[in-house]
Amino acid sequence: MMAMQGTSAEMPMIRASQWSNRLRWIEKSGHMNAVRAHLGPQEYALLDSPPLVSSWISFERTQALDCAIERVGGLSLVRTAGVETVRIGLPVFAPLIDGFVRLFGLSPETFFTRMQSFATVATKGIFYAYEKTGPRSGVMKMSLPAARRVEYAFFVSGAGSMSTTFETCATPNGTISDPEWIDPAVPNAVLFRIRW
Repeated sequence: MMAMQGTSAEMPMIRASQWSNRLRWIEKSGHMNAVRAHLGPQEYALLDSPPLVSSWISFERTQALDCAIERVGGLSLVRTAGVETVRIGLPVFAPLIDGFVRLFGLSPETFFTRMQSFATVATKGIFYAYEKTGPRSGVMKMSLPAARRVEYAFFVSGAGSMSTTFETCATPNGTISDPEWIDPAVPNAVLFRIRW
């Protein structure tokens, strides 16, 4: 199977800009009051006093937000939130993506094989490994080895986020499956089946 980079001791963290982008989408989509009703005190504190966008927050805060979105609109809304969060942040990453395309070309496989490099801009302790299974298909493993339990909604949001790769590569028929637990007894790693 695929080798994962990183260490199990690295606690998962998310760049606060991702939290802010998610909140912007929730507000814009009209779901803020409903989502707020499902958040705990730690998430409320971040709503009332947002962290600097360059700082790091525990992945658990974003996971709680994903679970609240699921309670409001189901997993399809969670996936949409993942897509829209990336779309909101894309202008900031445009120079990085342009440089990447000049160096490596523009194809989904190129992006997926280097997902770990992209992810380190916005995450810590979350690892990606892509394995090609055909000329236009592969399997992506996403894991948070230091987390004891990761809610399914967090991974569904990740599927939405990764699916924006197809927009970037102008590949409209690309699909990313729903997450599949690698070991349900240790719910911190999933596989995504990818086709384009």
